[in-house]
Amino acid sequence: MSQSIQDYVETCDICEERKQPARSKRTKMKSYFMGARFERLASDIEGPLPTTEQGNRYILVIQDYFTKFTEVYPLCDINAETVANVFLKDWIKRDGCPVEIHSDQGTQYESQLFQGICNLLHISKTRTTAMHPRSDGVVEGGNRQKSVQLG
Repeated sequence: MSQSIQDYVETCDICEERKQPARSKRTKMKSYFMGARFERLASDIEGPLPTTEQGNRYILVIQDYFTKFTEVYPLCDINAETVANVFLKDWIKRDGCPVEIHSDQGTQYESQLFQGICNLLHISKTRTTAMHPRSDGVVEGGNRQKSVQLG
């Protein structure tokens, strides 16, 4: 009799509508322990924003995980070439090459150009989980604070 009741409940349309969705098990968040400045960087692109007099509509944000030092670069477009050029000429040329860079899955960071630069300079490239900006919380939190200050 108990099996009959269980089968009925499992196939009942009304019961199906009222059931809570099954909870998926989440793995524990992983902490990164950095030992030196500029060892691991987080990068994100903010925009489109209102166009400036120089024609810039986007902001490239690069933040160090260890010191939380943040550098912001104005961009007129977000092509892979533009982002890679700013990263090479403005960050790496001045502050050196990081061991690891963490970003979202934007086409700029996933492009063959950016991947080639990472391979050439022996930079380990990690990415966030799609549609989960909190997995890049270091730079996303900074972006949220800047947006509040600007608005």
